[in-house]
Amino acid sequence: MADRSTILSFNTIRAKFLAFVVPLVLLSTVLMFGLFEFNARRDANLKLQDKLDKLVTIQSAVIAESLWNVADEQIKLILAALAIDPDVEGAAVYNELDKLVGSTGASEEMASRPFYATKEIVYIDDDQPEVIGRLAISLTDAGLKAAAQERMVLAGVLAAVLLVAVVLSAMIGNRRTIGIPLERLLVSINLSREGEKHQAVDWRSNDEIGAVVAAFNETQERQKAYEQELMEARDMLERRVEERTRDLDRAQQILIDAIESISEGFSLYDHDDRLVLCNSRYRNLLYPGIEDAVVPGTPFESIIRHAAERGLIESADESIDEWVAERLQKHREPRGPHLQRRGEMWIQVSERKTDDGGTVAIYADLTSIKDSEQELRDSKERFRDLFENAPIAMFEEDWSGIQRAIERLKSEGVTDLENYFADHPEFVTNFSKLVQWRDFNPATVQLYGAEDKPCLREHLTNTEDSYSWDVYANVVLAFDRGERHLSQEVVESTIDGREIIIIFTCQLGENASDWSSVTTTSLDITERRKFQMALEESEERYSLSMRGSNEGLWDWDKRQNKIFISSHIKTLLGMESTDHDYITPDAWEARIHPEDLGRHLEAQRAHLEGETEFNISEYRVRGKDETYRWVLDRGAALKDRDGVVYRMAGSVSDITERKRAERELATKSSYLEQLSNQLAKYLSPQVYQSIFSGKQEVKLVSQRKRLTVFFSDLVGFTSTAERLESEDLTRVLNQYLTEMSQIALEHGATIDKYIGDAIVIFFGDPETLGVKEDAIACVTMAIAMRKRMKELERVWIESGMENPLQCRMGINTGVCTVGNFGSEDRMDYTIIGGGVNLAARLETACPANEILISYETYAHVKDQIKCQEEGQIELKGMSHPVTTHRVIDLFENLGEGKLPIRSKTTHMRLEVDVNLMTPEDKREAAAMLKEAVELLSNR
Repeated sequence: MADRSTILSFNTIRAKFLAFVVPLVLLSTVLMFGLFEFNARRDANLKLQDKLDKLVTIQSAVIAESLWNVADEQIKLILAALAIDPDVEGAAVYNELDKLVGSTGASEEMASRPFYATKEIVYIDDDQPEVIGRLAISLTDAGLKAAAQERMVLAGVLAAVLLVAVVLSAMIGNRRTIGIPLERLLVSINLSREGEKHQAVDWRSNDEIGAVVAAFNETQERQKAYEQELMEARDMLERRVEERTRDLDRAQQILIDAIESISEGFSLYDHDDRLVLCNSRYRNLLYPGIEDAVVPGTPFESIIRHAAERGLIESADESIDEWVAERLQKHREPRGPHLQRRGEMWIQVSERKTDDGGTVAIYADLTSIKDSEQELRDSKERFRDLFENAPIAMFEEDWSGIQRAIERLKSEGVTDLENYFADHPEFVTNFSKLVQWRDFNPATVQLYGAEDKPCLREHLTNTEDSYSWDVYANVVLAFDRGERHLSQEVVESTIDGREIIIIFTCQLGENASDWSSVTTTSLDITERRKFQMALEESEERYSLSMRGSNEGLWDWDKRQNKIFISSHIKTLLGMESTDHDYITPDAWEARIHPEDLGRHLEAQRAHLEGETEFNISEYRVRGKDETYRWVLDRGAALKDRDGVVYRMAGSVSDITERKRAERELATKSSYLEQLSNQLAKYLSPQVYQSIFSGKQEVKLVSQRKRLTVFFSDLVGFTSTAERLESEDLTRVLNQYLTEMSQIALEHGATIDKYIGDAIVIFFGDPETLGVKEDAIACVTMAIAMRKRMKELERVWIESGMENPLQCRMGINTGVCTVGNFGSEDRMDYTIIGGGVNLAARLETACPANEILISYETYAHVKDQIKCQEEGQIELKGMSHPVTTHRVIDLFENLGEGKLPIRSKTTHMRLEVDVNLMTPEDKREAAAMLKEAVELLSNR
């Protein structure tokens, strides 16, 4: 039991929170003290090394006199004095032959020590320096190690105290802000789960927990309302079911009357393959003598098995089970029309699947066509006579070109032609160009509206074939399987522009392996198909009515000027169930909101005039209670042969809730846009754009880049701040930072941060023009800032400031690390590295109202900006002196007379800055140029 309690305790929010916080605090503490210890060790090492360098330099100079005079005792005294220093581990003096003269401490092993230095001992005799020996000194790092141990102990104590404080604070805060409201929330949830009354959670706060509790309480209130609405909706649904049942009964009777009037057999089976309805032609044509067995509700398998057992199907005599299985396969997976032999009759079966999984079929008697084909096979003479006089369009074609293409395809390794055709329809569409038309009968010429056979041949040869690619594919696949004929229903275009629906039948000759003799017949069933399409439309409308419980249906009969509407629309308009099932167009338009009526009528006009394929519009419609609801109106028009619209039908969907959601979404989007604009104030524009455009991810990552870094601050700002009131100081400081930031952004800078009165800026990331261009842009920006500061000085003096602010700036170009630094919860996009430190040191060493740049920056800008060398200066934290230049101004601002002369060819380079030359420098330069001119003239 104790183990289970322990396991459960680790699953609490408090335990999970501590499991996250404690490692994070430890990691942060270790990282902070690690950085501190790294800097402390580095500074101590630098100080000790500096001491060693100075000590060996000074002592080598001191010993020079004694070593020259061979004063060994004096040398020993000097070494003894060195040994007094606790940091000196050993020292040794060697003569010019590198022989030991004297030593102290661990002189034998000091060369292997980390802090070891040697210096030549130079004696100057008559101004001639002479090396007379060398001095070697090593320092011990014992003091550094002792100091490091003390710091580690102190760091451990501070880390422990910090960890305990953070954990206690986190536990108390977690309990007060999360634990209590969650316990109350769980109590309310358990009460609801046990079937008791809903109990609101008593907790109010402005944080996320408070929002969750408020949402939970609101959800409970909504659930009560929903339960009440559900009870009311159930009663209404029962009434609607009764009304729809009556409507469906009437629609079904209309459908039955329609299918009884057609000449073909018709049947409809549901998704369980049970007969729903059929016409008498279906029973008499397919099941004569057993009509009483073909009744609704009978499975399809039972009907066909009963017919096979009664001997109505000749092909089922050998094996009824095999025939039934094959027929069921075709019925459940229809792939186009197929033929059945029923005694002396040939029946074409055209089946297709409905949306709900059922099967609808049309059965046509094609016995006359099949008899004609049989007679054609019996005698060539009779075939020719029939060919020329048959009322059915007939072709004699040569498909040997297609057969050769298929054989080449198989020789290339293609075994599954059906899948290959599906993946390469362009291969199949080329079949029409491989067919050779040998002859056509007069019925074909008449069917296609041609003047004569040559006219039809030219049309078939020069016109793109109108058959879809799968028509040829089906025939070729059938011929390849060994079948000798295949019938398909296709839509064909005639020469005179008509579209006709034909039964397209391809028949091979006596030899099924020879495709050079193919007979094609085209039976025009356009009128029959139109009637069938009307029947299918009626069936589709019936199916749509079955599924249309969520949408209102309307049918506008323009001849009667009535719009027939479904019960859903009547409910939407607040009409009674006993009201008429139609409404006039004027009455409908009167219910449309005045602001939406013009848009609706324009969409309707565009569709009626053929400008749009469908009539689609959104508008508000008034109900009985005088309230408006948004609807989506979709419809399509039907036209007669003269192009006059006589009917229009469609549906109406209630989209009020969607419109409400769209308005809420627009409000939230506006709020997020405002919030985004406010957050942008805390980021540099380049960084903001790179993040919001997706170019840069917000994660802890950095990279090394060569940047130009700018530091500036105000000279004497602390003393000025003491003399000004806080309001005046804030105004002046904000004015200064605003002016400088505007100049920086105008020059494409990335503003890193403001540190009090200091500004940190860099060029080269996230956008760069190149290292040279970035450096020029940075120095140009600094010149503009200096100019603006002089203007601000006058403004501040006139406003009463006795000592106006003055600015100094430092610039360096170098490799830096740039990226996101911090934690996953709070990070800063900034730069670090030696290049950044050097820029900061240059700014500290810069005089007021001046710009100090490093040599690398100068090398990039010297062609466009005039600078003056300030020599090498020692900077804090820099191990070597740094060459600096003071920025004067852009050459273009100095005038023609002050521009330097620069010229460069393959073997000559000339660079002269007269403004920096003394009179002596000018005379020497003139002499050198004169000598160069004479030398070039003599050559």
